[in-house]
Amino acid sequence: MRLTLADIPRGSGITTPMLLDIGNTNLKWCLFYEGRFDTIHSVSHRDRSFSDVADECWSGIAPPTDIIVSNVAGHAMHGALQQWVQDNWNLEPYFVEAHDCAFGVKNGYRTPGQLGVDRWLTLIAVHNRLNQSACIVDCGTAVTIDVLQADGLHKGGLILPGFNLMRESLLDRTHIPRVSVALESPLLGTDTETAVASASLHATAALIERVMDYMSVQLNGPIVLVMTGSDAPRMRTLLKVESQVIPDLVISGLALIARERTP
Repeated sequence: MRLTLADIPRGSGITTPMLLDIGNTNLKWCLFYEGRFDTIHSVSHRDRSFSDVADECWSGIAPPTDIIVSNVAGHAMHGALQQWVQDNWNLEPYFVEAHDCAFGVKNGYRTPGQLGVDRWLTLIAVHNRLNQSACIVDCGTAVTIDVLQADGLHKGGLILPGFNLMRESLLDRTHIPRVSVALESPLLGTDTETAVASASLHATAALIERVMDYMSVQLNGPIVLVMTGSDAPRMRTLLKVESQVIPDLVISGLALIARERTP
């Protein structure tokens, strides 16, 4: 039977860092031990106080030995997490930031620290897992597209609204009636809900395919398409190019850092 955080007694001496991925909508966390991460738990933090979310997830469990954090939810979330962890576990979280170079990846941004930490972690996770040229698409609240050479050079990327955000922004700024989300995604809709939903999905799919076509020529060789994020399986069905879905790449990147920090 695998060990879980709740099974570890206080003062056991077992090294158990926590990996924490705070996205725009969801908080994901898991225990890291023996070079692997345990079951990944996920809970929405949107429109909730962080203290309530943390109490729900971690109240009563033994404190981890380290907390390694990817946070894209802003400064308020940073402060709230830091305060809760200090008050309840007497620990100082380690907030990961993008660097110029680490784990074989060279940051492609002119100002490396401006690259989102979630994108940085997916880059180092994919490079250390595949070691080949890749286009990495993270389909969440926002969609990010990043291109990575086989030698680890990040060529840059794109950011656009995710499916739900694109749809909501259209409905918020027009008089189009709010209708249910269409389950099917044909190229042309024959009702309003399908027309809105399909446009959002196919616009993103077309951009992904354009990046793949362009970068295959620029890199003069094959490039693998890696999909991740909650909407990745749905987006994958619309693409004309082959792809693979690898879930939880941010957590995988955090695990690389945990291995480096664990004695």
